[in-house]
Amino acid sequence: MKQKSRDLCKGEECGNHASGFEGSSVRPGAGSSRLVIFWVALVVWVLFFVAPASAHEGLDPEIQEITEQLAKNPNDVDLLITRAWNYRKNGKFINALADIDRANRLDPGNQEILLERGLTLSALRRDVEAEVVLDRFLDEGAAKVSGGIAARILGTTSARISERTSDKNLLLTALVERAYVHSRMNKVDMAIEDFTSAITVRPLTPLYLSRGKLQESLGQFDLAANGYREGLARVGNALQLKKGLIRVSIKRQQFDYALKLVDQELARASVKTAWYLRRAEILDMMGQEDASRMAKEKALTEANRVLRKRTTALNRLLRGKVYMALGQRPDARRDLESAVQMAPNLDEARELLGILKGQGE
Repeated sequence: MKQKSRDLCKGEECGNHASGFEGSSVRPGAGSSRLVIFWVALVVWVLFFVAPASAHEGLDPEIQEITEQLAKNPNDVDLLITRAWNYRKNGKFINALADIDRANRLDPGNQEILLERGLTLSALRRDVEAEVVLDRFLDEGAAKVSGGIAARILGTTSARISERTSDKNLLLTALVERAYVHSRMNKVDMAIEDFTSAITVRPLTPLYLSRGKLQESLGQFDLAANGYREGLARVGNALQLKKGLIRVSIKRQQFDYALKLVDQELARASVKTAWYLRRAEILDMMGQEDASRMAKEKALTEANRVLRKRTTALNRLLRGKVYMALGQRPDARRDLESAVQMAPNLDEARELLGILKGQGE
């Protein structure tokens, strides 16, 4: 059987996750690797076997095409894994699992099947089982990549490393997925270790963010700050990393440093409203009421400028937040109601309206 590369973790996305990070997965098969957008987001890994295409009207065209190919080549493991991927993408987990089981009977030593099973179980939130499978993949079939990176990262000298998983992306995918499994199981320290290992494989903004937020949840603000700084140095001026660093700097009461970071973004931002508001919040914490008021006034001037150019729900929401910061509740309510009318699913605007009503406005 011809060996094919399944690029499961590339760009900003790994496995079932796109950090904050949203996007779609990379389709396996046909020897192709595709770049995808990671946060956040997040397509689920699939499970189970399918009957012939004629019995499944309305299926994804790719699934129908693969099913037709499988009718001619029923023992093609690559086709089975690829169809399982497509079932997962379409939320047909039972079908995907059947394909995974069938592929495993044909090729029980195939580490890619093992990884896909772990991803599928994770997508189903069967976390105990997913952890066992992903542990096994990382212990026995961790990607054999150049320079022995898997052994260095995982601390393993196992000789049972599959040639079939000779791709950093498979290692990265497994580490990220296990991190999310550990996080859901409240094994936060283990999740942090997995994200750190994943960053060693490939430094990606969502990995730094996910690790940092877990560290923050444990009150490890110094470690989180160091991680955000490392991410900024390695991947460039990623806005979410900068926001994370500002957030933990405030937690550490390093207000001057937080202001410096905010001012850096004010200098480069084309729309400055939110940054003026952030500056005002920090100045309030420092007890500098006059400077805070000035920052809020600048935020209002900027919000009005932006709304003159383009009236959108988000711009209405942002000005509503400025009015709230200034204590101008009737104006805030008017903008927030307008935002909800323009975009009924804008939850933040609804939440702020609820706060105003709770305050008697």
